[in-house]
Formats: sequence, C-alpha cells, structure tokens
Amino acid sequence: MDRSKGKVEEVSVVTSTHMRSAPQKKYRHHNVNQNRFPRPNFRKAPKVFTPLRESQTQLYERLKTMGMLHPIEGRLANPLGKFYRAGQRCAYHLGVIGHNTENCSTIKHKIQNMINNNMINIEEISSNDNILDA
Repeated sequence: MDRSKGKVEEVSVVTSTHMRSAPQKKYRHHNVNQNRFPRPNFRKAPKVFTPLRESQTQLYERLKTMGMLHPIEGRLANPLGKFYRAGQRCAYHLGVIGHNTENCSTIKHKIQNMINNNMINIEEISSNDNILDA
C-alpha cells in the first residue's frame, strides 16, 4: 500500500501579523514658495484721525445735545484689559467703569466716521458755530 494515499498532507500557512514596510525616504521641500503666488498683506493701515478743535468729551456732549450721538449700554470686558482704569467712567457707555469719555475709542471712531461721511465738519467748528454743514 502506498503511504501517500489516504494521508492528508498538512500545509501550514504562515502569515506575518507584523510586517515592517520598507523605510520611506523623507523628501524635504527646499523651495516651498517657488510655485505659490505671493501672499497679499492684509494688515490694515492705522486709521488716521482728524485733529479735533475741542476735547472729545465736549464734542460728544454737543453731538448728544443735537441728537447725533446717543449713549449706549456699556459692559466690562472679561477679562479686564490692560487699558482698564477702575476710577474712570465713560458717559457714552452710560457710566461704565474702566475708561473715561475723553479716552473712549468707540466715540473716537464714531466721530471720525461722521467726519468721513460729511455728517460733521470739524474745520469749521468753533465754540459758537453749529457743528452741521450749512
């Protein structure tokens, strides 16, 4: 009788559960910006403010009396910024503590926007003149 007959040959299948891949070369891009368009500079130029002939506080009061500026509800920044001053109050921000009316950047920008939009003419202002263009 042939020994190979009736005998099942065992075949072992070996699989690797952890195969290491061949090391990949790391390519360094030396001229990364070579194919890119130059980036535009998005930094805003500092806003130029028109010099006022009276204090910002006085001008605010005049604009408020004329109905051109109205106080708004102020709120404290959280956390308090480096410009916070505990002893100062702003009339435009309904007396909020932290800055005074003279140093209020919001009023400064509002007044400048009014000048830019020809709502007021600072050059013609004196203490007795009307702030509106004739």
